[in-house]
Amino acid sequence: MAHYTWSAELEIGEATIDAQHKWLVDTYNALMRNYNEEHGISELLTALTHLYDYTEKHFNYEESVQLNIGFPDYDRHKLLHENFKKSALNLVEKVKAEGPSKEYAKLLNATIGAWLIKHVKMEDLKIKNYIRRR
Repeated sequence: MAHYTWSAELEIGEATIDAQHKWLVDTYNALMRNYNEEHGISELLTALTHLYDYTEKHFNYEESVQLNIGFPDYDRHKLLHENFKKSALNLVEKVKAEGPSKEYAKLLNATIGAWLIKHVKMEDLKIKNYIRRR
């Protein structure tokens, strides 16, 4: 399973958002390490729920920053967050119903890990560029 490394290229220049992004990457990596060690479903669901709850808190904060700075792409960015939350909840329901599997681990990586890194690089860095132009 993929392991993601936090680096300065992922920073957007807003300290709280950067700290939250780093926490999300680190926590995702820990979740996948535990998943690969085949912890029980209860532990997996607890970790996944904790990650989801924190992600929701992060999205709320990031969206408030966007509103405060007048970020012009706010509505589209918020929709990306909403779509992610739906996908993540679907995965949680899938693991509850079917239990952990290699297929689920691949879905988890693509839907959460890869999405997170891609989203920061492709979407959140637009916030950085907007802040710089202001």
